[in-house]
Amino acid sequence: MPDNTTDAKDQLPQLLLRVEEVAEVLGVSRGTVYKLIQDRHLIRVKIGSSTRIPMKSVERYVEGLHQEARKALAKVPAGVR
Repeated sequence: MPDNTTDAKDQLPQLLLRVEEVAEVLGVSRGTVYKLIQDRHLIRVKIGSSTRIPMKSVERYVEGLHQEARKALAKVPAGVR
């Protein structure tokens, strides 16, 4: 009989991401993530000496990119698209 138990950790949403994880999710370098933090596009929190980025901050950043792209596309004449 298969074991249907799952680790409690696997059931919890990941609220905070390491810089490396954000870089992987966004497909950019760690340096780019630190630049996004410096430019206040992403929020960071410190836990001891560790830097973490809330998943909500990453989601808001990506949504902002989508909104910018939609606005830019709306400015392009229909015949050019």
